Amino acid sequence: MNFSKWQQRFTESYPDIRLWLNLLSSRLAEFGILILAVFVLEVGFLYFCESLWAIYIETQVGQVWMADHQQTAKLIAHVLNQNKVDLALSSVSLALKYLLGIGVLCQVVFLLRFFYLSQGLVNRILFWGLPLSALNALSLNHSYQLGLEASVFLVAFPTLALMHHSFVLASNYIPEPDDLLKPLAFKLRSWMERRKGQRLPDPSDHDAIPQASQGPAVTRLEDDPRRPGITAAICSGCGHRLTYPSKYSGRKVKCRNCENAFALP
Repeated sequence: MNFSKWQQRFTESYPDIRLWLNLLSSRLAEFGILILAVFVLEVGFLYFCESLWAIYIETQVGQVWMADHQQTAKLIAHVLNQNKVDLALSSVSLALKYLLGIGVLCQVVFLLRFFYLSQGLVNRILFWGLPLSALNALSLNHSYQLGLEASVFLVAFPTLALMHHSFVLASNYIPEPDDLLKPLAFKLRSWMERRKGQRLPDPSDHDAIPQASQGPAVTRLEDDPRRPGITAAICSGCGHRLTYPSKYSGRKVKCRNCENAFALP
């Protein structure tokens, strides 16, 4: 194995990798701050509701309402008697788990590109936010037995607040299948072409030609009068277009796309 070749490739791509990692870390830091803010707001909202409920049940109107709606009053009291921090943590973590999982899945099957990123805010809320809130509510209700209405009320905010950033993160850093298949198909085609071009003749055939004549590795294009001193050419191996100063003609280079070696015409 030619380790120097791999070392050269890594050295050339290191700045791009470093830039990508820096961008990813900054995006994750921003997302982490958003998650923390949503969690704090959810805890504060629960304590605020508990305070309002305590004030409301002390009023005459509240006592009359509790007498007429005993089951609902018991359900509200059951929800507000839960540990606020644990309940908020469960709501945010469930929303985050489902959003990232569904975001990755939809990115792989091209749904995010066509049915989320291209839609407006209203359609995103109607066709994505509300169904995902209901899904998270079912899971929260299964864990805490709060009732479906109360569960939807609790998870709607974290789901809607984290949905867009979760889906954008998945679309930016999870490749679609064609992003992986196109380079692999090109590498496979290049490898097969190289194998075909380097095929040795049959040893039993003494009159066989040692190697078939091949065309030029690069084809020069017509000069553009608007760009004097610039030469254009096309790599015969992959069709990649090259432009370079005419003074570099004759220099041996490699195609950036397929690494086919040739002399600049």
